[in-house]
Amino acid sequence: MDTEKCRVFLKVLEVGSLTGAAEMLGYTVSGVSRLVASIEKEAGTPLLIRNRDGVRATAECEMLLQSIREMAYWGERFEHRVRSIHGIETGLVVAGSSYDAYYPWLSRLISGFSALHPGIEMRILEGTSSELAEKVDSHEGDFCICSERKGHHRFLPLVEDELVAIVPRSNPVSEWKDFPLRQFEKEPFIDIYPGKETDNSRTFAKYHIQPNVRYSTMDRFAGYSMAEAGLGVCMENRLIARRYGREVAVLPLRPRQTVRIGVVYPEKDVISPAAEAFVRYALEETERPVL
Repeated sequence: MDTEKCRVFLKVLEVGSLTGAAEMLGYTVSGVSRLVASIEKEAGTPLLIRNRDGVRATAECEMLLQSIREMAYWGERFEHRVRSIHGIETGLVVAGSSYDAYYPWLSRLISGFSALHPGIEMRILEGTSSELAEKVDSHEGDFCICSERKGHHRFLPLVEDELVAIVPRSNPVSEWKDFPLRQFEKEPFIDIYPGKETDNSRTFAKYHIQPNVRYSTMDRFAGYSMAEAGLGVCMENRLIARRYGREVAVLPLRPRQTVRIGVVYPEKDVISPAAEAFVRYALEETERPVL
C-alpha cells in the first residue's frame, strides 16, 4: 500500500473532512477523494462514514487504523532518512506534557532546538499521562512528559511526585494532618478527567475505592476553582497543587501515594531522525529541568 495514501487518509480522519484535509495538504478535493477510494478498495471495505458534518471512521477502519499509522510512519521515516543522506534536514517532532509546570522547560528546549534545526517542524501535543504514553507507542508522539506508564517506549525519570488531597478551608477536614484515601468515598468529590485513565483513577482502582463523585471537569484549574469555592475535594499531583492559593489545604494522602514523572520517547529502533535529534538535544542540554 502506498504510504502517501496512508498519510492523506490519516489527515482526513484527523480533521474530519476531505475538503479540510485537501486544503492542509495542498491536494484537490477530488484528489483526496480518489486516494481515499483507492485505500478503501485495497482494504475491501468502506473505511469512512460520510455525512453532512464530515467523515468518521467505520468499525472496520478502527481495526485497521494502527496498521495504517504504522505504514505512514515508516514511509515518512524513509523519506527523512533519504533527505538526511543528501544533507536536507526536515521532519516533524511532536512533543507534549501532561503537566503544565513543565511547559516553560519544554518551550526552552523547543526554542533552542528550532534555532539549530530550522527545517524541523515542532508540534505540541496535549493529553493525560496514559494518552501521551499511548501516542508515543503509536508513533503519534516523540517526546512527552508524563507519569510512568508501561508500553513500547523508553522512560527517563525526572522526579518522584506524590498525590495529595485538595480540601476547601471551609471544610473541617482541612485541619487534619493527612487525608485517608477512604475519605474520598465520604466527601463530595470533584472528578478531573472523568472516564480517563489517570493517576487518580489508577489509585482508586488499586485500593478498590469508589469516590463520591458530585462534580466533574476536563480542566484542572476548574477543579481547583470548584474546590476553592467549597464544592468538594479533589486529588492532584503536588507538583500542580503547590501552585494553588490559600483558600484550600493541600494534604498528603494516607497511605502515601507517589508517582514517577519523566520523559517518554520512542524505542531506539523506531525513533524518527528528527525525533532522535530532539531527544539527543534535550538530554545534552540539561539532565533535569529546572522548575
